[in-house]
Order: sequence, then C-alpha cells, then structure tokens
Amino acid sequence: MERGRGDGAWYLFAKQPASRSAAVLGVKPPDRIASGVSIGSSDRLYELAAKVARSWPAATWRIKIKIKAGLDLAAVETVRARWRVPLCF
Repeated sequence: MERGRGDGAWYLFAKQPASRSAAVLGVKPPDRIASGVSIGSSDRLYELAAKVARSWPAATWRIKIKIKAGLDLAAVETVRARWRVPLCF
C-alpha cells in the first residue's frame, strides 16, 4: 500500500530527536502518569500478603497480582480484606 505525503511528512517529523508529538497535536502531557505495581505469583497466601505489604507504599493507584490456578479466590480475598482495594478486571 502506498503512503501519502502526509504520512511521509509525519514520519520525518517523528524521527527528529527533539520532536514531541504532544506539542504538535496541541495536547499538554501529564505531569505524572498514574501507575501501579505488579506482584508475582506465590504458592502461599502469607507470602503473597508479604509481597503486597512491601510494595504497597510504591503503588499509586493499582496493584496487579499474578494468581496461580486454584488460589484465585483466596488470593484476591486475602489482599482485599487487608488493604480494602477495589477489584478491577
């Protein structure tokens, strides 16, 4: 598929080292980007709770936990009961 002149111009602009697409589009970039922490899976619920406790201060708005099969409900209940975090999918 052949690209138009506009695509080529945008490509050349984007390759410039100091180009900021937000400035070109007239959008103000956010000062901070909300993020969270990702917690690896664990065989024992107390280990999972300890990992979350260590990572909790670093979490800004979300905690993502990896869950092993068979421990899904118990793991989520353990974390939600102690930290009262909302359940997100």
